Amino acid sequence: MVSEGGENVTYTFVVSNTSSTTDFDNDPLTITYLNDNVFGDLLDDVEAANSGSPIVIAEGGSFTFTYTTNILLDAGQSQTNVVTVTGKDDEDTLARDTDDHTITGTNVAPAITIDKTGPATVAEGGEDVTWNFVITAAASNASTDPVTVTSVNDDKLGDLTAAALARRWCCDQLLGCPGHKQCQPKQVTSHRRPDR
Repeated sequence: MVSEGGENVTYTFVVSNTSSTTDFDNDPLTITYLNDNVFGDLLDDVEAANSGSPIVIAEGGSFTFTYTTNILLDAGQSQTNVVTVTGKDDEDTLARDTDDHTITGTNVAPAITIDKTGPATVAEGGEDVTWNFVITAAASNASTDPVTVTSVNDDKLGDLTAAALARRWCCDQLLGCPGHKQCQPKQVTSHRRPDR
């Protein structure tokens, strides 16, 4: 499993020489091809990690290596990797095998905050007051999932959703987007009395 929006994933590969003396006359196996259908050619990276030397595996032995990369999936999406390895002995007799692995994206719950600012006092008798509202989508939200704000409601001012949408704030559709974290301030003006 991998969290939607992307995270680093480490894959572990184990290449084993399962030959017997009847197959390869007790010859070690030299890896000549190592390819993943998603990540591409891995042989150069593996040999570089092996001090630049070829990967030679004795009969009954194995060679283990890891590969770390960022996997970007939405919730419910999956990715299947198929790796293919080819090796040969000193008579150039070939051996080949494949294996696969599937990883699935899991849902990440979104988070938003709203910040309301305005004057701390109002003149007696009442006057027009302007409040500013800023909605921010959390930086931890999945990059694959912009947050759609469905309601903006104030316990004194009432439903502000229509006023917010009329302003077309944040991503043009009242969205809190993780790479575009903060929505533009929305101003609401209302006539208030000091006792309210």
